[in-house]
Amino acid sequence: MDPGLRTPLLDFFRRGEVARDIRMQAAQGSMAPRAHEQLALLMLLVDDQDPEIASAADATLTMIPRASLEAFLARSDASTEMRQFFASRGVQPADTPAPQADEPLLEVHLSDDDALLSEDPSVKLILMSATLDYERVSRAVTLGYRGVVSKDARLARLIAALEAVEQGDVAIETAPARAPDPPSRRAATATIDRLTPREQQVLELLVQAATGDEIAERLSVSPHTVRTHINNVMHKLGVHSRSEAVALAVRRGLATPGTDPTPPSSSEVA
Repeated sequence: MDPGLRTPLLDFFRRGEVARDIRMQAAQGSMAPRAHEQLALLMLLVDDQDPEIASAADATLTMIPRASLEAFLARSDASTEMRQFFASRGVQPADTPAPQADEPLLEVHLSDDDALLSEDPSVKLILMSATLDYERVSRAVTLGYRGVVSKDARLARLIAALEAVEQGDVAIETAPARAPDPPSRRAATATIDRLTPREQQVLELLVQAATGDEIAERLSVSPHTVRTHINNVMHKLGVHSRSEAVALAVRRGLATPGTDPTPPSSSEVA
């Protein structure tokens, strides 16, 4: 059922071209940063043509605390379509409306079970988090999330991240810089083997002191794509700057100053 709400995020899903992985993630309640969009996405996805996605959206709706949902439906900004949809599910607005807040009604947390993501590079998922500290972002990248976006990000940034992941790229929002403790550093350094061939090329060019524009020209990609690759490299290596990434690469023999980067294979995607 259409929720009767128009936002750029909902319109993105209405296009009918969103990858199954991302639709499934939205059906589990973890995609929308705000209550209106979380409910509206679930309303859209209960009618998804994929029965597993429709079933997941229906199950997520049943997980939302009933009192919170009833209070939300009592708000003046809850659409008529939303009230009708939930009335058909036996949920009526409460007598007292919820505060005019935007937090999702159901919080979905990063789980250890998500470790399976890193085993399948074809999986395209985005983590939305209220906190983007060093450990959380690094862990998400290690687990295989292709995007990490703050729940406070503007819709335009979220949609840009979704589109980048849809196209096979990554979109990692930089976490606040801080020096990791020794165990974190050792764990992050262990992810050096997770660099993709393209990320390896970008790192090798950084070691050659190439600028972002020079890297973009050498690899025939956009400067935006280069910045995305650099952010991903830094997170995977557990560092917070290009200079740290270069120092770590040289120290561990991943790249050597004065050598040309390995040319891309014909099948490699920028």
